[in-house]
Amino acid sequence: MPGADAAAALLPGFSINLHCCLFSGTQQLSLQVTGGAGQFADATGSFSGTVSGRALLARNPDGSCSFTQVPRLEVDKFAESGTLSF
Repeated sequence: MPGADAAAALLPGFSINLHCCLFSGTQQLSLQVTGGAGQFADATGSFSGTVSGRALLARNPDGSCSFTQVPRLEVDKFAESGTLSF
């Protein structure tokens, strides 16, 4: 893509290589559990961890990366730890 940067910065921890339409990102996460359904109605707990992912974006007819089509390939990894009581 003439005149385009090789990579576009999104939110911190996320990027897109505009030459090969490869998205990658890593984000820290924190979850609080306060109740649920059925036998988990009194569930409480907390979790923290990291989610990371890579996706090969589809291309538009003009060759640019598509942000509206479903990615051609996506791999996500969740690594979490915490406690849950019910």
